[in-house]
Amino acid sequence: MDARYATPLANPFAPQSGDTDIEVEHEPLFESATTQISAFDWIKDKSPTLAFIAGNLLLAAGEFRVYDFAYQSTGETWKAIFSVMATFFPFILWKIAVQHAKASGIMRGLAWTGLAISLFLGVAVGTADFMAINGQTPNAEAMLGALAISLSIHAILFLAYFYSHPDIKGHRLTAQAIAKQQLAEASAQVAESILKSARTRLELERRIAEEYGYENLRRAIAEIEGRTYHAPKKSYSPSKPAATPNQNYAPQSATWPTHQVNQPAEHQDFS
Repeated sequence: MDARYATPLANPFAPQSGDTDIEVEHEPLFESATTQISAFDWIKDKSPTLAFIAGNLLLAAGEFRVYDFAYQSTGETWKAIFSVMATFFPFILWKIAVQHAKASGIMRGLAWTGLAISLFLGVAVGTADFMAINGQTPNAEAMLGALAISLSIHAILFLAYFYSHPDIKGHRLTAQAIAKQQLAEASAQVAESILKSARTRLELERRIAEEYGYENLRRAIAEIEGRTYHAPKKSYSPSKPAATPNQNYAPQSATWPTHQVNQPAEHQDFS
């Protein structure tokens, strides 16, 4: 199928005679354009990727040397694989970790520390056969022990890196906030239940006290709980002093005359 569209050569809106056809020129709908670049420009564009591949190939070659040294020194394959795992895999993982988009300064510092440990041990083990310290070659067992210690260090660094991640920290803080809220809700529910029970008990005690007296209620509760009832001590309160008469008040008899007039007998009333 030829995918082409028609481009008119003349103005189709101009006055045309009835028997005149508009001539069109067929042009391709899609045009493919190919650009060629030189090998130097291609290498320059792909230099980060090429450098990464070449660096890892060199690292793999060095780790093969580590594997050979451990195998020749111990004669056991698992120890040789162990040596590679202690240097090569942590190095690759730390290379990935240091480029993590959300890595903080502490996280990148941990990654660079792991890179330095892996690179140092890889170089030390790889060149052990060619090195002589005070006329003696390094001890293979000591090198393998250093690799074992490095694995423990890498494990600690990876845990520190993991718990320093902002997403992990955010999830942890969110979980702690939710847990505190749930604990507060549970405490409020328990408090509500206790207060309801206390209100019911107080209402019941008030009703019993009104019917039987407060002292009898306390005595009955003490007997039920198996303890001795002690009546509350009555505190001493001095009686109120008698009211003193008003000094301004004088009885009426005080206004009477001090002498009596003797009345005649016929005027005395004996009724």
